[in-house]
Amino acid sequence: MRRQALRLREELQLTWKEIARVVGVRIGTVFRWSNRYALEGEAGLNSRKRGRREYSCRTLSLVQEYKLREIIEGGSPNQMKLPFALWNRRAVMQLIEQLYGIQMPIRTVGEYLRRWGYTAQRPVKRALEQNPEHVRRWLVESYPSIVARAKVEGALI
Repeated sequence: MRRQALRLREELQLTWKEIARVVGVRIGTVFRWSNRYALEGEAGLNSRKRGRREYSCRTLSLVQEYKLREIIEGGSPNQMKLPFALWNRRAVMQLIEQLYGIQMPIRTVGEYLRRWGYTAQRPVKRALEQNPEHVRRWLVESYPSIVARAKVEGALI
């Protein structure tokens, strides 16, 4: 549209008002295009970045997002008294409501999680609280005595 407007001016010698009507924009827009072309040349005709500014129109503020990410990275849902074993969209949705009183759709929670780099994953095989030394000691000391007692009593483990 920008190039077309300037071509109409150069080739057909149309007025700015006529060009605005033909192209379908306001006359001030045509003036801006012309001025940018005069200052920057062909590069001035390229469209500028449009749309919303980054971080605008979000439900959570940047501070709230940061604190929420810290909680998710630092612990599990049951530490926040939520009825979940692992973090998922529903758990984060309830955490947001608990902390900030904001009822957020589950799809929006998923967008926040994806934006933060969290993707669906399989759970890790071992528990976070697992102590390898304690497990080894139990296998070497406690478990053999349990097996011996079960054998004496005729029980099945």
